[in-house]
Amino acid sequence: MASGSRLGGVALLAALLMSLTACTPPPQQPQPYPDVRWDGGAPTEFADSEWVMAVRASLEAQAVARNRNDFTIEQLVDTTGPDLRDRLSASAVRTVSAGEVTRLLPGPWPFTPVVVDADGSGKAEVTGCLATKWANDAGTPPPSFGAVGITYRLEQASGSIRVMSTAGADLDCSQTELPVGVFDPAPTPSGVTSIDDIVRAEPDAR
Repeated sequence: MASGSRLGGVALLAALLMSLTACTPPPQQPQPYPDVRWDGGAPTEFADSEWVMAVRASLEAQAVARNRNDFTIEQLVDTTGPDLRDRLSASAVRTVSAGEVTRLLPGPWPFTPVVVDADGSGKAEVTGCLATKWANDAGTPPPSFGAVGITYRLEQASGSIRVMSTAGADLDCSQTELPVGVFDPAPTPSGVTSIDDIVRAEPDAR
């Protein structure tokens, strides 16, 4: 009788474990890094400049990181210096701390370069016009947006170029056309409502 009781207990335990396993959701798969579809074709201003290409890669990665509230993604680390990553991360923390929803960036920050200043030392500055009011709740391009002058300071090391910092620039951007690209797939709401769920920027391991 005792043996039958033990067997029954083992069967019950096995059934319980199978039930728990069936109810456990599968691990979340990492989101694919989106492509960019450009309205009217890819930007052509300084298209052959490695410095401008580096700025555009950083702006793209910054937008993806902000949409996901994950500031450790490989593309951001590869294109953007630690201080700037930390600033982006801190901005996200302030947004969530204030109880605000993370607004979505439809695509990379629209940017038109005006001046590229490289002196051959492995450092350069790219100055141009950057879109404002680009993010919104829907994650689609707004009907209109403004632009401001900005300078990106870049450094080249170990074969890669990263945006290390930014500064305001005295430019009249009121008549500047900005290229518009959208992410494919389109961004989805991050769902982050607690600062504990923000994947904050980490110190530079380079």
